[in-house]
Amino acid sequence: MRKLIFILLVMAVNIIAYAQNDCNCSKTLEQLIFKVENEYPGFGAYAKDSLAYTNFKNHLIELSKATTETNCFDLLKSYTSYFKHGHLSIVQKENNPGNARISATDTVDIDIDDFSNRVNHTADSIEGIWTSGGYKVGVLKRSNNYIAFIISSQNKSWKQNEIKFRINQNGKAVYFMGDHSQEADTCLIIKNSILYFPKNKVTFVKTNPQLKISSEDLTKELNKLEGFSINPISKKTILFEIASFGYEYTDMIKKLIEDNKSLLESYDNLIIDVRGNGGGADYSFRPILPYLYTNPVRHLSGEYLVTQTLINSLTNWVNTADKEKYDDIEDVKKDIKRMVGNVGQFIPYSTGENFGFTKQDSVYPFPKNIAILMNGRSASSTENFILNAKQSKKVKTFGTPTYGSIDYLSVIEFDINCDKYILYMPTVRMLRAQDYPLDNIGIQPDIFMDKYVEDWIQYAKDYLEKE
Repeated sequence: MRKLIFILLVMAVNIIAYAQNDCNCSKTLEQLIFKVENEYPGFGAYAKDSLAYTNFKNHLIELSKATTETNCFDLLKSYTSYFKHGHLSIVQKENNPGNARISATDTVDIDIDDFSNRVNHTADSIEGIWTSGGYKVGVLKRSNNYIAFIISSQNKSWKQNEIKFRINQNGKAVYFMGDHSQEADTCLIIKNSILYFPKNKVTFVKTNPQLKISSEDLTKELNKLEGFSINPISKKTILFEIASFGYEYTDMIKKLIEDNKSLLESYDNLIIDVRGNGGGADYSFRPILPYLYTNPVRHLSGEYLVTQTLINSLTNWVNTADKEKYDDIEDVKKDIKRMVGNVGQFIPYSTGENFGFTKQDSVYPFPKNIAILMNGRSASSTENFILNAKQSKKVKTFGTPTYGSIDYLSVIEFDINCDKYILYMPTVRMLRAQDYPLDNIGIQPDIFMDKYVEDWIQYAKDYLEKE
């Protein structure tokens, strides 16, 4: 239950109200510095050289006095970049007029009702009605090319008949983003049921005419495009690809494991590919852990830096959470009670021991050997997964050092009195961080994959099958 709060904080990120809007660059920088120095749990560790930090800070303060709003973001970003910490960042809001992109929108002159009736009988495999998130589009053939126009959109900036994308006969495409800006892309047509734009990572699914692919196969193809799949690659080895541990993928990962239970429990070797997996929620990787388990797994606890922002975020979550989460709500209420009166102090995020063990009743006989592929873009919760996995006698890690963003966790949004920018900072410091820091260092692999290894999956497969 203690790990629940990490997810709650992520869910609470967007609930902070911005009551002030003083975006003078000098004042915004001043507020940013104040927030980082007083509410960032890693400040003491990342600003050890106080003289160098003070000189850098004072230099930026002088620059800010002559910096316009247009150029202010770059200056603010240079401040947060000083700490070289992936969980500390400042971003511009999408609705910031200074961040607008040049765009243009064409329309198609077509009666949508007539089109909807006609495509029921079309022989063309691409013409039809397709959906993606809040967009429903009609895809119309013109000569040897295709044009997609809006039928309906939850994005209010898009109107009926406006062109959402174009596909040329050679597969090249032009895709118009949510803000109508234009992006060059390609379009992959998968089983005449899915249109995939790889550069922008956008997927459209055909809804009319009726799909000829089963819902099970459709889900499998969509998961594969998102970077999630479990497939045998030889008679002895199975490959599990996991692109993200994002909270939104928790149920998908769990179901993928359940659907492939017989495969996972019958192959000698398992390769888990988390290269490029930037993390997410610990809950997402928990269904994988039973297959890795060989002995009790030791965990160290962490501690919160209590801030009013953190208290407000948790309080707002409690007030708006689904009442079915009664037990979770009660736990968070207890945490809030412990925090009140301790602003500016570190407190344990557990009232129990600072360490513990995860135990399992039995060890799965299969898989016998497990390889985890990791690289410099494996970060955050993915690194926590790797730390857990490395305690198993079944597991060896292959690749390059991970990103190194696991000492300070649980990111939320902080107000800097200017609604043009969002400041993200962690709220938790792991107890391990002082004696065994990994931020900006990363987790070292058991087997280093140098630049001359062209196919990491093949290398890991050969290694496992020789054991």
